[in-house]
This record gives sequence, C-alpha cells and structure tokens, in this order.
Amino acid sequence: MDDTQLLVALTGLAWSGLLALARRAVAGLEEKIDKNAEKVTRLQAQTASLIGDTKYRIERNFHDLVEESRLDIKALSERLEKVTGDRRIDKKLEDFQKETVSQSEFRLFIANLNAKVESIYEMIMKNGAKS
Repeated sequence: MDDTQLLVALTGLAWSGLLALARRAVAGLEEKIDKNAEKVTRLQAQTASLIGDTKYRIERNFHDLVEESRLDIKALSERLEKVTGDRRIDKKLEDFQKETVSQSEFRLFIANLNAKVESIYEMIMKNGAKS
C-alpha cells in the first residue's frame, strides 16, 4: 500500500469514526428529547389531574356552601315565623287583657255592687216598697 492509499484509508476511517460519534451524539440527544417529552406528558397529565381535582373540590365546596346557606336561611325563616307568631299571640293576649278586668278590679266591682244592693235593700226596708 502506498502512502496515498494509506492516507485515504485513514481519512475514511477517521470520517467513519466521526460519523459514528455524531450518530451516537444524535441518538443521545434524541433519547434526552424523548425522555423530556415523556416527562412533559406526565407533568401535563398530573397538572390536568390536579386541575380536575381542584375544580371538583371547588365545585363541591361551593355546592356545600350553597346548601348550608339554604339550610341557614330556612332556619332563620322558621325562627322569624315563630317570633312573628309569638308576637301576634302576645298582641292578642295584650288586647284581651285590655278588654277584660283584673281579678282585683272585679272584686272591687262586686264589693261596690253589694254595697249598692245593701243600700237599696236598707232603703226599701226603711221606706217600704212603693207600688
């Protein structure tokens, strides 16, 4: 083999080695790109899952708050109706008490009536009955 052939063979060998290194580097980069793509896909799936879970929790909490508010409003409404009813009863009782007399007033009335009846009876006994 002469020098030229040796030089061509060494140059070919060098280029083959360089191409093999380049292919290995490209394969390594492709592998890293694939791994990063898998990581991105996993992160997107996790993010979507977290967003879905968070959305569900927010909706659930919102519905729970709405339901609690409805129950609170219903309870307040019932208490308001009860208080209003109690006030109506108190007002009716107060009006009834205004229309009626107390026991002591009634006793005083009876005592006065008895005194008048006795007075009339005494007058009749004194003066006699007139026809």
